Amino acid sequence: MVKEQPLEKTLEELNNKLIKELNETQLLDNPLNTVKKLLGYFSDKKLIFILDEFPLLLKHREILGNLQEFLDEKPKSTIILCGSYISAMEKIKDYSSPIYGRRMFSLKMHPLNFRHLEDFFPKAKKEELVKIYGALGGVPEYLLKLTPNFNKKQRPDFEDFIEKNFFNKDTYLSEEAEFLLRYELRDLSVYNSIIKSIAAGYTALNEISQKSFVEKHAIIKYIDILMGLGIVKKELPYLSLKKEKLKERGALYFISDNYFNFYYNFVYPFKEEIGLGLAGKAKNYFDKNFNSYLGFIFEEITRQFLVKKYDISFGRQWGSYNEREKGRILTKQYEIDLLSVIDDNAKELLAFEVKWKDLDYEKSKRILMGLESKVERLPLDLKKYKIKLGIVGKNIKGKKKLIKENFMVFDIKDF
Repeated sequence: MVKEQPLEKTLEELNNKLIKELNETQLLDNPLNTVKKLLGYFSDKKLIFILDEFPLLLKHREILGNLQEFLDEKPKSTIILCGSYISAMEKIKDYSSPIYGRRMFSLKMHPLNFRHLEDFFPKAKKEELVKIYGALGGVPEYLLKLTPNFNKKQRPDFEDFIEKNFFNKDTYLSEEAEFLLRYELRDLSVYNSIIKSIAAGYTALNEISQKSFVEKHAIIKYIDILMGLGIVKKELPYLSLKKEKLKERGALYFISDNYFNFYYNFVYPFKEEIGLGLAGKAKNYFDKNFNSYLGFIFEEITRQFLVKKYDISFGRQWGSYNEREKGRILTKQYEIDLLSVIDDNAKELLAFEVKWKDLDYEKSKRILMGLESKVERLPLDLKKYKIKLGIVGKNIKGKKKLIKENFMVFDIKDF
């Protein structure tokens, strides 16, 4: 593990570790006190050498040159470079890097999916897991902050965990988001403004531009960087993704990292109060709005569930249509939460509405009838498709009756 310390200290620690673990006593008199010596040691031995948090070494300019020489000599050892700072790790792969073209492969680690949370919290109820995923996402380091106490018989209240770890100054989770951005980016205030705008629900490019006070011609550059870091994602209507000529117009932008999403919804707007030890306003806002925030989170959890269940892709579909009303032609909008269109021999169209609510038979049926009218607005020849409608809710009473009526019905007990 590379640390923020002088290079000489890092080399000394590595030298001592090799003496201890591999009994390399000759290193007592002839220590590996330069990077070149260290890599030379590994060149003719069949070992695996892992450097974690490698970007901390990049301030020493000779590092990549030394690595280039090492790799060009076709060493017996394998070297693995790990790092949590994405921009730095991407830079060592690009064309200008001395080690460009010399890697065997690259692996970008993504957050865990919702279904993996049960391994961290085997005693938690499904609804609790949705809350945890909504606040911490799928990054193991964040989940481990909650794990030790949450798996006890007398586990702490989730809301109490949030108050102590997010609405308290100088705690890890109350600072981590901006700490990561500060390491990766310049103009932190601009990025904060953009992420805050998206978190507040302004998802179209012109809306984000207006709310963040960044010129529209410049904002796409900032958003591209945030997408590269895995913080923001771009979505296009599902049906446009199936066309040969993809039109980028109409794209919407969302925060893809749940921890960042939670932070910029519930912590960042109240940083001043939290810094003064006055977290009451943040707590009240959380109490009032967290459940509605989970609606967006539950939609993504549902997408993961359906993709795994049916082994096909699902996406959000939106668009506009014209309707005559009182002698006038009005343009109206429609949105389908999750849609999948299968264009093989057996053409099928699967459409779902997702509600983070407790539903009964009557409410579910009304939602499904509304979904049916939305499907009729799709720019497709629907006569070619076998159409299946579905609903996913927090808890749904009357599931069996709806299933008998040929609807697809799921709630969190099925996940």
